[in-house]
Amino acid sequence: MAEMSYKEIKTKSERYMIIHRSACEEWTHGKMKQFRADVNGVISILYEDGTWFHYRENGAELHWW
Repeated sequence: MAEMSYKEIKTKSERYMIIHRSACEEWTHGKMKQFRADVNGVISILYEDGTWFHYRENGAELHWW
């Protein structure tokens, strides 16, 4: 997998955060504080409450854990 640019990682992180928040009845994690991508293309986001979520696209689906 090709390395993503900072701009691409930031854009994806913002989009993933919006999708994740909208899927939750009540969002309790706060705003995004940090984000990064690994060599496998997984985006990791740290939220204000100290929780890290990891995101991966699979076709048209977004998975997080």
